[in-house]
Amino acid sequence: MNTSDWLNLLVAIVAIVVSLISLKQSEKSIKLTEKSIEDSNRPYLACYLSFVDVGYFQKYLVIKNFGTTPATIVNIDLSNNSTNIGVGLGFDSLSQTVIAPNQKFVTTFDGKSDDPIVLSINYLDMNGNLSSSSFNLNTKFATNLSYTRQSSPKLSAAENDLRHSLHAMAKNNL
Repeated sequence: MNTSDWLNLLVAIVAIVVSLISLKQSEKSIKLTEKSIEDSNRPYLACYLSFVDVGYFQKYLVIKNFGTTPATIVNIDLSNNSTNIGVGLGFDSLSQTVIAPNQKFVTTFDGKSDDPIVLSINYLDMNGNLSSSSFNLNTKFATNLSYTRQSSPKLSAAENDLRHSLHAMAKNNL
């Protein structure tokens, strides 16, 4: 073999190596794109405590799907120390229930204990992938928030109540 043949062989080997590296990079890029699409199009179930201001604070426990696709709830479990939370929070009826994007289930929360609770949710996405999330909920939230209610002596009781209701709705949109 002369120098020209060796040079052609070396160029061919370099071209094959570059092609293989290129294929590997393309494969990684495709997998990353697929993962990104899958993550952006999956359900994200969350649990949180919220309150409504209706002249007093009423707390609610909310389970909401913040994702872009539906989920099927497999089960919801409360931590062992969650026995003194007031109203019997049973979630058995939500088992095998589909929760659509932005849909939420709300239940009254009348916590008798200041102990935090842990709620775990297991759910399936539309591809049958199981996800699990745990939420540490502070049952004492909003206990020392300031609350004022101003009434106008020029308005009737019904008008003041209506004004307070509108104020509470506006405050929820802050």
